[in-house]
Amino acid sequence: NTHLTLHFQITMGAEDCWTWGIHQFLARGCGKPITNFVQCCQKAGEDPKDRFPPLPALQASEGKDQPCNQELMMAQRCIVHQFWEKPGETKCRKSFEAFVEGDDADGKSEQRLTKAWRCAFEGRNYERPLLQLIRQADAVGACRASGRGCTN
Repeated sequence: NTHLTLHFQITMGAEDCWTWGIHQFLARGCGKPITNFVQCCQKAGEDPKDRFPPLPALQASEGKDQPCNQELMMAQRCIVHQFWEKPGETKCRKSFEAFVEGDDADGKSEQRLTKAWRCAFEGRNYERPLLQLIRQADAVGACRASGRGCTN
């Protein structure tokens, strides 16, 4: 018997490699809370891909009573902290800093998290890797890093 081993190298453009790198960074640091959110949504009959992006401001108060809000907030908190701690990341820095460094005793922690989350989801910031992350987690039922890199 002859064993044939094939190695595939995926070549992506610079933007795709950046997206993949952010996705993997977040999966390594926040896999558990993201998995908890995805699995909660699946059990509740909710689509995590619909729940993950921030709600428009007019609908935000309606979203507070939806299932899996605790799990969503834990995933959001983890992601914001991960971005805050990532060297060299400058996007949304002020919003992330306000959340991470804010005093929860003032009762505005949720407002700061909402602002940081909205900034992260702006198209020019982290929308692509965040959507890729939640789609992949929903497809496989868990959020895991692959351990593979990307070349461009």
